[in-house]
Amino acid sequence: MWHKIRSYVEDMLRLDYPQPGADQKVLRDDRIQAWSAEMRSPTGGDLPSFPTTSTFAELVDCVTMCIHIASPQHTAVNYLQNYYQSFVVNKPPCLYTEPPSSLQDLLHYTEKDLVDALPMNHTREWLLASHTPYLLSFKPGNKESLIVYAASKFRVYRSKTSQADLAIAKATGKFYTALADSEEEFRGYGQATDDWGTIPYEVLSPEWNAVSILI
Repeated sequence: MWHKIRSYVEDMLRLDYPQPGADQKVLRDDRIQAWSAEMRSPTGGDLPSFPTTSTFAELVDCVTMCIHIASPQHTAVNYLQNYYQSFVVNKPPCLYTEPPSSLQDLLHYTEKDLVDALPMNHTREWLLASHTPYLLSFKPGNKESLIVYAASKFRVYRSKTSQADLAIAKATGKFYTALADSEEEFRGYGQATDDWGTIPYEVLSPEWNAVSILI
């Protein structure tokens, strides 16, 4: 996904930063340099490891990083919450008794002690614990996935006549095709897992890959 997003970002940024001279244009772009400096500044984003953007390649990597974190990386983590957490015992949000504080206490810890500690005896908290991961894992709608973004942008620009608009259509169509190919890649990955027959792995399917962090 990183490489496919990066290819699209490079194609799109190349429209504003053509070769030759792309590196110099990025370096002289006050808005880009101010953004990069603000992200690293202690009084700004306070992210000293935020990448510099003194060349075109660094700008492409930086924009790719932002999209990748907000789309496939977030999708890969967020949409597994229901799978792992809706069975509350896997990851209870709270305990109602003190946990064992020594090895001796742990060796005498019984199933009854565990049941008493879990929120299963507290109806409201139990329902919240089981349903919140479901709500947080609610899949994006048909207008909120990365591949639908690519398809809709391609449809808008392919009917235009300017050279710049047709270049956008070409870049976005290429991106759509790359994402469509991912469907087979991720299906093959999912089928290679042991539990494909009962729980298909669809988290990173382009159809469900959110275009951004959706709240």
